[in-house]
Amino acid sequence: MPKNEKKDLFLTASIAIIGLTAIYFSNTFLNSLAMSFLLIGIIVLTTLPVQIRKKKQRRLITDYLNRIDTTLQKNIYEATQVTPNQLKNYTVLGTGIASSKLYKIEEIISKM
Repeated sequence: MPKNEKKDLFLTASIAIIGLTAIYFSNTFLNSLAMSFLLIGIIVLTTLPVQIRKKKQRRLITDYLNRIDTTLQKNIYEATQVTPNQLKNYTVLGTGIASSKLYKIEEIISKM
């Protein structure tokens, strides 16, 4: 598991724990409408680290596709079995590549 993936999982878990603690302690002070807004806010916040990372990965892949480096292409393909065409489709659509492969691609590109 790449370092960035561990970091994102830790941040997501931390936000969820803090949010659940806040819900537990504020349960007696807030009415049900306020609690539902608080719960929705916590759910949105738990997805925030991963969404920020995906945006960064998309930008890295776009920068990578703008330069022609055959050794980097070979390294990415050997590590993840993802072709440059799949990467082009990912930058357009934002889907089609597993997140574990995206973390590996990010690690490979950042090392070069």
